[in-house]
Amino acid sequence: MSSVMRYPERILPWCLIALLLCSASCKNNRTTYHIREFPPTTIFDSVVDMTPAYAKGFKVRYLSDGTPLIDIANPQDSISEENDTLRLALIRKGHSTENVPAGYRCFNVPIRGAVCTDLTQISFFIGLDSVHIIKGVPSPQSQHAEQINDFVKSGDIQIIGTMRSPDIDAIRRLGADIVLVAPPLIGDKRLSDLPSTTIPVYCNLERHPLAQAEWIKLIAMLIGKETAGSDFFGKAEQHYNEASYSILEVNDRPTLVLYKDNGFLKEPINTDALMEQIIGDAGAIIRHPATAAGTSSKGSAMIEAYWQPEGKSGMLSFEETIPVAPDVLIRDLISIVHPEVIPKDSVWERRFFHPK
Repeated sequence: MSSVMRYPERILPWCLIALLLCSASCKNNRTTYHIREFPPTTIFDSVVDMTPAYAKGFKVRYLSDGTPLIDIANPQDSISEENDTLRLALIRKGHSTENVPAGYRCFNVPIRGAVCTDLTQISFFIGLDSVHIIKGVPSPQSQHAEQINDFVKSGDIQIIGTMRSPDIDAIRRLGADIVLVAPPLIGDKRLSDLPSTTIPVYCNLERHPLAQAEWIKLIAMLIGKETAGSDFFGKAEQHYNEASYSILEVNDRPTLVLYKDNGFLKEPINTDALMEQIIGDAGAIIRHPATAAGTSSKGSAMIEAYWQPEGKSGMLSFEETIPVAPDVLIRDLISIVHPEVIPKDSVWERRFFHPK
């Protein structure tokens, strides 16, 4: 992967949360942060419009009876007639397949069982309050989210190997309706031979935090929770944009320099498009450590953030929750670099990082 969240380390979330423990020399004047509620938009009698506004990796259009047609492809490429685009027609109970265009595979929804081959996919089921649909997850790099651990302990969720090397036989035994596949496993012939439908999930390759979060709409369509998915994302979008708009008139932009601390020396962490987008929206400037010297603007602060590997604290797993919470993350970041705009009231629970 080039200019996006890299697999399997996923530097982006770890780097961003580092900033939650950094300090900035700003005034701490409390301001009001407004949250507005709004209903989902419907385009048919009971069909919520799930057309993505930010995500580039999937498209949605509807037949006259409301049947969704889904095109899924790498967001770094254009969705076209190429063979690497998956095309699904989601058939609800009682709907006909007669008008489904050629080239689309008819797939009955809602599903009742799914396997996640990547930890970040879990976040969508957590956001939709549907963890019970997950039948298998990879062995965690760190601590699983509390809800996942409870199901693993009860045996309702099985461990299916690792993200880099899934246990195909274990996945096959689960008999789930779908297997969600993320890079670099997309195209792995072992997975394509499964009786379950394999669905590629490219959220990690999206270039905007709201585009990554918007993949919750696809999962919502598969499990029959369109209203919940639309409402969940709509609120995240509203709150993210309100937070980013709050710093538009702020002149000083702190320069952030990110490092990884392995206990012996500090190693620079490279930035990518997704990281730069959310840091910029939070009112800061991201710089590579090697070129950081002398790059901060006049009067602005230079902040160094350090990552340390996570210990077994038993708290919620950051990696398994943050993809659907960009609004929480940007609010936390602004409260660090611009507490005069949003008070320093960070809501994230994990403490993986420390300032130097």
